[in-house]
Amino acid sequence: MAGAKRWRRGLYLGMIGAALAVGAGEAQGQDMKPIMTLVAPWQNVSSFTINKAENYVVFSQIGTDGRERAYEARHNGRGWDTPKPIKAINEVMAEATVGGLFMTDDEKRIYFHATREGSDMGYDIFYSSRENGEWGKPVRCDKICTNGDDTYPSVVPGEEGIYFLRHQVVSDEKQEKREKEKMTIYYAEKDHKKKDWGHSEPINKAVTFGYVQDARIASDGVSFYYCVRQDKRKHSVPTFSRRGLGDSWLLPETLIADEDNDFFSIQATEQNLVYIKGEGKKRVGQIYRTKITDPKYKAKATVTESGHVKSLWNGKPIVADMTVYDPTTHKVMGQYKSDGKDGGFHIVNLDKKSYIVEVRSDNQSFASYYLMYDGSGKPLIPKDVELFDTIQIGVTAYDSEIFKPIDGKVIAIRQSDKKVFRSTQDQPGWYKFRLPLGSDYNIVATAKNFDESKFLFKLGGDITFNAYERKLPLTPKKRDLKVKVLDMRTKGEIKSPVLFDNQMRDEKVRKSEGASEVKLREGDSYAVLAFPETGYAFAKTNIDMNTYKEEELTIELMPLVIGETLELKEVLFESAQSYLLTESYSELDQVVELMKNNPKLIVEIAAHTDDRGNAQYNLKLSERRAASAVDYLVDNGVPAERLQSKGYGKTKPKVPNDSEENRALNRRVEFIITGFTE
Repeated sequence: MAGAKRWRRGLYLGMIGAALAVGAGEAQGQDMKPIMTLVAPWQNVSSFTINKAENYVVFSQIGTDGRERAYEARHNGRGWDTPKPIKAINEVMAEATVGGLFMTDDEKRIYFHATREGSDMGYDIFYSSRENGEWGKPVRCDKICTNGDDTYPSVVPGEEGIYFLRHQVVSDEKQEKREKEKMTIYYAEKDHKKKDWGHSEPINKAVTFGYVQDARIASDGVSFYYCVRQDKRKHSVPTFSRRGLGDSWLLPETLIADEDNDFFSIQATEQNLVYIKGEGKKRVGQIYRTKITDPKYKAKATVTESGHVKSLWNGKPIVADMTVYDPTTHKVMGQYKSDGKDGGFHIVNLDKKSYIVEVRSDNQSFASYYLMYDGSGKPLIPKDVELFDTIQIGVTAYDSEIFKPIDGKVIAIRQSDKKVFRSTQDQPGWYKFRLPLGSDYNIVATAKNFDESKFLFKLGGDITFNAYERKLPLTPKKRDLKVKVLDMRTKGEIKSPVLFDNQMRDEKVRKSEGASEVKLREGDSYAVLAFPETGYAFAKTNIDMNTYKEEELTIELMPLVIGETLELKEVLFESAQSYLLTESYSELDQVVELMKNNPKLIVEIAAHTDDRGNAQYNLKLSERRAASAVDYLVDNGVPAERLQSKGYGKTKPKVPNDSEENRALNRRVEFIITGFTE
């Protein structure tokens, strides 16, 4: 509502006449007799633009040929260096006149007007960008240029809007002559879809009255400084207004009332008004400044975010687009670009407001910052914004069933060009890549006796993290194996559970009594145990799925009848010793289970040696070994009265003791069924 009232006041002022406007402004000026200080000694300056620190200036100067040329100069702390011509502008536009210079806050771009080629009358708007410290070739702003005069451009921070003066060409020659010096202030916003300026419109008429000489928006994007003459006979005076909501503006006010001097090309820095004070009737002069004594004429407080966009990996500068958004509406408030030479950036935002800044560069990561300024003027963006063009990804390839790492091969295939990236392996099952951004990848894992596994890893969008970890399960290849359990005597099929214990990994496969087959991993070895609950002894064997090509496995079980003997192949002792090795416990535990499941069974545990050594010694050794096995069974719950130990020494060889292999077969422990309790 307040904005609407302000707009109506401004519009009313525009209708009642320029005289009242200027008169009111003169009554409210910030300093009727300002102290003017000469900034620089150069003569015949027709326009200029100066940075906030007032130590770098770009200006146009009228030469002996009557044409304006562009120059730049820096202050070294003691005085100004000798101005240098800006060749990119002057040489390209050798036959033109340039003026109306305006430099963006980041000192990366100059906007200006220049006469059209082959014409001394018509002006168009151009800009020149600084790259690697040098100003580039001028570019015409085609979208806002007309057949008339388009002059004195100035842009809001981030170049989201441009103000300029336009003199309309009319068909009436008398009117054209009469209105020759009257200019209208126009404004155009950036069209992001077309990546150019949009349609331009004149701003509120209340701001434009009399003969506007030039106009410039301040670094806050809303405070407007311009020079205007009430009529042809009066001097031009510095004037101030401020934009509110929409096209509403504060009442224009005169900043310096001085009937003896012309002022033009006015600019506000943080503390001063800087302007050209005219010499005679010509629109040239020297650059002066006056301190702004009244805070209401200062531009609104801003926060300058300065820093560098660099590579996270090597610290090199990166050219990046930096876009400032309103966090509520997501409207673009400004667009900036970091410098290619050092990665430097310079962003200006209003204080006591909130923004989102997004940083993007082709094939680089994405960075985003939420800025909420508290009025202290403190910058919030890191001094070094670090982007990266590659990421590190660690892939854990693991068994999908037992969740153990797999030693195989993992590659990445870039979708854009099918280039293959090979991983490095720090430890089994863990693979590392460094992948360039900008494309998606297929991550593919392969391993012997496993099905191929892959996933899509997307690196074509906004990437914010430089390291990732992914898990990639691989499914083992398996083969169906039929299993038959037979009675050793009758060869008839019996029902018995069978356990397949994988000797290469932590896996156990159980075939239940009613099942007829199992699925076993290709390439793995299994210890096989058949263990019926009653009536039969257990049976053990081994199967290597790498070499076992049959489709069926047959296991024969010994019936529990008197006189049957079961060799305990895994009951082992140290050489010439009688104490059990720990490897023996598993099979003896199976004997314990067998004895518990068949509570009437009475057995003898018999031990045998080979033929080496003294016969009496071997007999005693075998007796001690048999007793050790019985002691283990008793200690684990088998009643002693159902067990008998006996040593046979070398008296009952299984095979002739004529080789090391046969002697190993003769060194054995046996489980012999001797009877049943009533």
